[in-house]
Amino acid sequence: MGPQATRKLTLAAVLAVVLLALIAGCGKKGGPLSLSQYKKEVSAIHDELAVGLGEGLQELPSLDPRDYQQLQGLKELYDRLSGLFRSSYAATSSLEPPEEAENLHRFLLEFYAAGEKAMGDSAAGIGFTRSVLPMLADMENLALVHLPEGADAAAVHAAADEDVATLEDYLRDVEGMKVIPELQERHGLLVESFRHLKEGAEAVRSGYGEENKAPLEEFLARYESRKGIFERTERELVEWVAGREARVDHLLQVGRDLGKMIYELR
Repeated sequence: MGPQATRKLTLAAVLAVVLLALIAGCGKKGGPLSLSQYKKEVSAIHDELAVGLGEGLQELPSLDPRDYQQLQGLKELYDRLSGLFRSSYAATSSLEPPEEAENLHRFLLEFYAAGEKAMGDSAAGIGFTRSVLPMLADMENLALVHLPEGADAAAVHAAADEDVATLEDYLRDVEGMKVIPELQERHGLLVESFRHLKEGAEAVRSGYGEENKAPLEEFLARYESRKGIFERTERELVEWVAGREARVDHLLQVGRDLGKMIYELR
């Protein structure tokens, strides 16, 4: 074997050794943190979350869930709280706890994951509520409901056209919404109610005449049967949004208990 071949073989061997060392280094862990270092790092993470939750709880009373204009700000607040839990989870999961802290470490991760989901679901539910409240309020303004007494067939057909267009838009928007499990029943009820009224308005548009006023009477009966549902759904959604504050308070209390466990870790 000549000198050039020998150099190539030597270089290949060196590269192989380097590559094996890099592979070994990539798979190598630094090992668990000491108890004192773990307590220091996880305390900082947990304290930051507690401060953020406390600030959020103080901000909540200033946002009225009955005020449509304030619901976007409320949604953004819950999105922010969800992000705090997500950041806490990511930071904590990057730590390798000592044996004495393994159970607490698991509790913390479960708490952060649950908090992220709870606050994320709250934000999503508030977004849904913000979208449908104007629709529910608008049900009082349907044209067929407010026809003047003695309206002729042309006016009735024009009102039916208007209501069909409105209900089609609302039905399409509501059907396309992603809804959290807690609100799926109310969502389904809205879809069914909008569809029920749309079909009634379509029947007025196609069948009403001076000799056949039954389609309008049928539509008005449908409306009366759904009016209470719309009012109740609006009230329940506002109450649901207001109830999110109690969840923040509960999470803050659980967080305090876990903070005590961190402090008492030995």
